[in-house]
Amino acid sequence: MPYTVLLDNTCTLSRRAAQYNTATGEFGQGTITAYATAVPCRLRHDSQSINRNDPVISNTLSKTLYVDYRSDVAQQDIATVDGVQYSILSIANMGAENKLLSLGVEVMKR
Repeated sequence: MPYTVLLDNTCTLSRRAAQYNTATGEFGQGTITAYATAVPCRLRHDSQSINRNDPVISNTLSKTLYVDYRSDVAQQDIATVDGVQYSILSIANMGAENKLLSLGVEVMKR
């Protein structure tokens, strides 16, 4: 059975563009732009620990999103699954097989 059978859902991957302010010379948060749609994925409600030195984000994530290892994804990207936006906080390759990426995600606060 191919590993892609495990990816039973699809998601949209988005990235926030940096916006340069020419008047102040500073970068700010730009618009969120989808760069990949209908990406095969699987969202699991399981716990994983991440090593973060950030008091705002908890050290334990309650959801893991799995995508194909060839997916272009980075921390702080946004994955939308079934209309819910998740912030990608950690990325791990699922071993030497190079089949799946394990993404630690949290629901984005509005």
